[in-house]
Amino acid sequence: MQPSRVKATLKLSIVVIAFCLLLVRCTEVPLVSTEITAGKRQVSGSVRLEQSNEFKNIYVWLEGFDIATTTDKSGNFSLTLPPPSSQNARGGITGLFSLYFYLANYFLATSEVLVHDGVFLYSNADLNKNGELLRPKILTESANFNTCKSDFNDRRLRYRFGDSGYTAL
Repeated sequence: MQPSRVKATLKLSIVVIAFCLLLVRCTEVPLVSTEITAGKRQVSGSVRLEQSNEFKNIYVWLEGFDIATTTDKSGNFSLTLPPPSSQNARGGITGLFSLYFYLANYFLATSEVLVHDGVFLYSNADLNKNGELLRPKILTESANFNTCKSDFNDRRLRYRFGDSGYTAL
């Protein structure tokens, strides 16, 4: 075969292959997963009370986001960030945020979480590599009142203020 004929055949082959690729078009990415997931938008953990075995309904909320939850009967919670595109006009939010834990008559407790471009950075601040708190958060009682009250006969009655209100001692 002549060299000019080889060049023409090679050019024609390239054009035919390019045309075939345009017609068939690739519909899958062979080496990368294209599954859409929540990514690292979820944080979870557990909360305990210092002197109680009742862990249900402890309020948990994340500073800077309009999301909150309460713990289940075992004291576990889970929060999920909204998608980065809905966090603000420019996309995902970035910063160090406080995760707050609250129950009446207990001191407010916090943990720190790091968010970058709208997703949690696991293995940073108070989160492990799975997006869980490094350790359970313990709430300490803020008030435990013992009061005295006189009745009509001037006997001293003692009361204790606890989880269920005032009880006579």
